[in-house]
Amino acid sequence: MKKIFALSTIIAIIVALTCCKKDSISGKKPVLTFKSVSATDVSKDQRLLSFTLNIKDASGNPTSLYVRNLRGPGGPNANFDQLIMPGLESHAGVKLDAELILYVSDQPTDSIFLRLRDGDPNRPNPDTLEYQIFAVSNKADSSNMIVLPKVAVHR
Repeated sequence: MKKIFALSTIIAIIVALTCCKKDSISGKKPVLTFKSVSATDVSKDQRLLSFTLNIKDASGNPTSLYVRNLRGPGGPNANFDQLIMPGLESHAGVKLDAELILYVSDQPTDSIFLRLRDGDPNRPNPDTLEYQIFAVSNKADSSNMIVLPKVAVHR
């Protein structure tokens, strides 16, 4: 009886340890996931919008983020714009699990590449932003492509 109890206890511990393993970052490709957006309905007085993402990379070397505005000129057939990510050389070869914030602004003094409003008076009010994005590592490994939530922008 003691042997059966000891054996079942050992099996239970092994099962518990293997089932509760933390998710690991594996594979060569970066992985992008959407976390949140600062607003889904932007008032005409609001000048900044931010999308919070999570990026995981087994080699720790994502270098660029590619963004396409699905509601802008060209729509889903438009070219992707490349946004260079900050240098992560210190993370090279290390598993990276980081938060990434993508800013969209219409402040004339901002050096932010993505614009909240384009100034075209023929655009509908409210207008809609919807971005499709993916990341690329310095070894040319491409992440999954995700579509960010639609955001209504009032003029």
